[in-house]
Amino acid sequence: MLSNLEPPDRLAIDANAEGVSVGTSRLSTASTEYLMQICDAYWERLAQPPDGSLEDAFSEEAMQRYNEYVSAVNELGRRGSDVLEWACSHLNHPEYDAREQAAFLVGEIIARDDVDEPTDVVIDALSKLAMRPVEEDNKEAQANSSALIALGKLGDRRGIPAIRHVLTSPEWEEDDNQLMAAEALEQILGESFDDSDVVEVARDWLAENPDL
Repeated sequence: MLSNLEPPDRLAIDANAEGVSVGTSRLSTASTEYLMQICDAYWERLAQPPDGSLEDAFSEEAMQRYNEYVSAVNELGRRGSDVLEWACSHLNHPEYDAREQAAFLVGEIIARDDVDEPTDVVIDALSKLAMRPVEEDNKEAQANSSALIALGKLGDRRGIPAIRHVLTSPEWEEDDNQLMAAEALEQILGESFDDSDVVEVARDWLAENPDL
């Protein structure tokens, strides 16, 4: 299991692409509960039908709201185990963005050894998200990818059945998440596969170890 890593700014690249500053935030001193409220409010707004023009969506007010959300997610990634239950409860959220960020947070918190050992409930929730069918928007697969990355960070073999599903199911053929699954398997096993075709090597390993 990885430890003592400084968490990346999860959304900083996206924010910069939109011209939003993501420098030091006043949210660094905000309570964890308040940070969660910011995220919940943002995701609730995403679920609402658009109430304005595309220009409104990129207004100064909208960008400030997004900037605050970015800062809240990044700050939650630096917090401890008090975020875990809330994050786990969002792994099946209707909004794929919420699922994606929740998986990121779970992986960060546990990978830093802020939790003694991931429970069956955590592994099961991440596994279900990793295998969740994409229903409407291909962007949904980003949440699945985040769950696979988290399973790799956890380094727990209980995550292998979900990885097997992604690597061997027809629904995920030709999908980038198969590469994510192979890399997650590498992390869990503490091995480095032949990078010429890491997906095929991962499939071969799974075929040789059918009980995992």
